[in-house]
Amino acid sequence: MIAEARRHAPANTRWVHARAEELPLGLGAFRTATFAQSFHWLERERVAATVLEMLEPGGAWVHVDAKTHRGVATDAPLGRPQPPRDEIDELVARYLGSGRQGGPSGEAEIMLAAGFEGPRRRLVAGERVLDRSEDEVVASVFAVSGSAPPLFRARLAEFESELRELLRHTAPDGRFREVAPPVELIVWTRLEG
Repeated sequence: MIAEARRHAPANTRWVHARAEELPLGLGAFRTATFAQSFHWLERERVAATVLEMLEPGGAWVHVDAKTHRGVATDAPLGRPQPPRDEIDELVARYLGSGRQGGPSGEAEIMLAAGFEGPRRRLVAGERVLDRSEDEVVASVFAVSGSAPPLFRARLAEFESELRELLRHTAPDGRFREVAPPVELIVWTRLEG
């Protein structure tokens, strides 16, 4: 991710590769901190309290709730097949059981206990058509906490093989197209003063 960001950022940008639990790292104060589909992986109480202290008064923590692993199903012609998301869900359920959750809840309670105010919510429209390769669809399945690679244990290679077989059956050339879902921005604010 940093390599990709470096290609698009000004030359004087400073990049720090560290775990959120290692903050504040002497980085200073910020007007905004963003977390995209990652907070549930962290030591949430600790990270929320630390980030609050790193924000300027009136600063904001923005949780980018982007379920980009799964496009919006559409009947509109897209010129390529859509990833077979329902069948992928069935395959995951066959390996891991049904009813898996994306991650622990309780974010609001943690943010309020840390001293944040909010949240305010903003919906950013999706609807952009995305081209996806077979590898990108596989990565999208593994990027979700409910189907992360460690959950498959010794059956990971077997699952991935079946997943790729399903994808090749749907699109033999390994190319898919789907419509991007909307993104919700959940904004928590550090109180002034």
